[in-house]
Amino acid sequence: MSFAHAQTLPDVYSVVERKLENALPLAEHPHYDAQAPYFELHREILMFSSPERANTLLKKLDFSSKEAMLSLNISADWIAGTGNPDKAMVFLSQIGLEKPSSFSAYKNYVDAWIEKKQPESALKLLMLDNSARNYYLPAVLDAYRDTPDQAVTIYKDIYGDNIIEPTNQLRMLLAIAENRFHNLSMASG
Repeated sequence: MSFAHAQTLPDVYSVVERKLENALPLAEHPHYDAQAPYFELHREILMFSSPERANTLLKKLDFSSKEAMLSLNISADWIAGTGNPDKAMVFLSQIGLEKPSSFSAYKNYVDAWIEKKQPESALKLLMLDNSARNYYLPAVLDAYRDTPDQAVTIYKDIYGDNIIEPTNQLRMLLAIAENRFHNLSMASG
């Protein structure tokens, strides 16, 4: 097969979308319960093809229901969990959300940003939800292990002298102290 011929073949997503349209015409199935396969296709396109293409498909779908929004949120969580939290946040904003809708989803975003050495992005997200912040902040502060003074400043800015989550706050303070001790012993040793 020549290169020119290969370029004219439809891509797999176009083929799947056409087959879906033949089996479940969107005009006859205007609600999420019948459109679930399209949402799966959207997730695949969003992850492995162009965002523009995913948006084109999304505009054809009904995402007004709670179930549809949950499906889209799962897509965003999946994207964040594969190391693309910024792309996931852009997608959330496109569907009208500023943060993940499930508490457990924050872990994907936080872990990905920490792995990318961007704890400030994780912290910015956690500031949108007190419960998620209180739970996931220890991981973010641990990412500042080389700059424990910065971790102390963040901790003080959030909690001051207040005790809100005793166990987590104790873990945070111990981690900061251990990192400070480690950095001091490395500097003197």
